[in-house]
Amino acid sequence: MKKLLNFIFFYNTNLLKYNLFNFFYKILISKSKNFVYINDYLKNGIVKISSIDQNKINSINNEIELQKPPIKNFSQVYLINNEIKKNIHSIVNNDLKTVIEELEFYYQSKIKLSWAGITRNHSIQDESEYFSNFFHTDAYVFTMVKFFINLHDVDENSGALELIPKNQKISLIKKMLNEFNTRIDPRIIKNEIKIKKNLGKKGELAIVKTTEYLHRAGNPKKNKTRDMLFLEFVVIPKKQKQTLQNNSLYKTDYEEENNMTKEYSKPSDFKSIYKLFLSYF
Repeated sequence: MKKLLNFIFFYNTNLLKYNLFNFFYKILISKSKNFVYINDYLKNGIVKISSIDQNKINSINNEIELQKPPIKNFSQVYLINNEIKKNIHSIVNNDLKTVIEELEFYYQSKIKLSWAGITRNHSIQDESEYFSNFFHTDAYVFTMVKFFINLHDVDENSGALELIPKNQKISLIKKMLNEFNTRIDPRIIKNEIKIKKNLGKKGELAIVKTTEYLHRAGNPKKNKTRDMLFLEFVVIPKKQKQTLQNNSLYKTDYEEENNMTKEYSKPSDFKSIYKLFLSYF
């Protein structure tokens, strides 16, 4: 019942304490205006932005094609080597400069690239969850911002990211009354629930509120794949001293774990949440 009430009030499966952090941050700290890029992100949970420099995308694709990572749970994870890292730095500090400045105005603090990853999803051959292909909400406070950059064209057959808009709340609650869980089997979601899909061309960017909207990785059709570059950003507290001359990856970004993201956007208890919240004033 507690989980269901949390879902009814906040329309997601995130933790109640994180939803409360987000609620008060928006009231007391965030500032909005008529932005050029991020209005749809703030209002509808997802915004699509025009293409990244194709030369940078092609360079990243060339690098990952030289790698042969094993397929685990119908997915391949690629190493962010030095050449890919150089392209990511250029994308963040040049192609995304204005977008990042808008997010910094909204959050009223600097944001920092905290993790990057590249995966190729393959078609799942059964009805289990392997690579976040059940609907869920990322368990972080909303000061974690996630970018999705298409490394190839993403169409209906590619397993595009799917997001459930908030105007579908009532219909979804009725379906979930007897089946509520923090991760929702997509078979529960019938045709009458309208879903947004992150379809687009190579190099297109989507910013998605994964901490507040139900979403999932779609399942590619048989013999199809989806290649995606993921970028995570965190809002840096004003009382934290950080090197912010440029948005560059930390040494730990060679690792699979997103440790810096967790440090700034995944507080462990109410005391940590309260301390983190105050640090943004």
